[in-house]
Amino acid sequence: MAPQQQLTMRDECELEWFFSAGQVAFERSTFGATLERAELFSVAQLYHSEMRPVHDAYGRMIGYERAITARPTAETRAQSGYVPDSDVLQRYAHMSALLKRVEALSRTASCVMALLYGDLGQRWAPEAPHGRLGALYHLTAKGQQLIKDDARKTKQNGAAIDLTAPARMWNIAGAKQPNAERAQALSYCATQAKALELDARAVWFSVKQRNSARAAA
Repeated sequence: MAPQQQLTMRDECELEWFFSAGQVAFERSTFGATLERAELFSVAQLYHSEMRPVHDAYGRMIGYERAITARPTAETRAQSGYVPDSDVLQRYAHMSALLKRVEALSRTASCVMALLYGDLGQRWAPEAPHGRLGALYHLTAKGQQLIKDDARKTKQNGAAIDLTAPARMWNIAGAKQPNAERAQALSYCATQAKALELDARAVWFSVKQRNSARAAA
């Protein structure tokens, strides 16, 4: 299958969904735990303490002790947390299975897909002339060279800024007036990033083809 084949709009929409809303829906979150903890403390406030007399074996009062009792309440509380519906579960499971097969064939392709259609790819998408490919620039040989050069210049200028590779590449590509040398370097980045995308795309179509054949069997 030709690696130049384009992803369908449906594939792109599903990949964008999986790496954004889909993963958010199934990621471990502290929000539910926070609600549970808040409910626990609200219930604890229903308790109050009172002093009651303590007697010995002969019935003589020998002191007092603090007793904890609960005030009854008729209030019912709904279970906190988010439970995805069956359609979301099936959608996520389908995409997860496909991407696991992509990773089994090529971890590089899996990483490329996540970058292109995840948050970083979404950020780069409207940025002309780079588009989504900008999300891959820091993986390319030319991009890594640019990042090292930029980090060295930053250090020489005395700036105490430690940026991640994607963030530094974003700054490099976003320079308002890049010189001819940098513009040429970014062009090389785009060419190398395109090669990564084509390889990942070929793996994706291979997985889709196998999945279709399995479903038809």
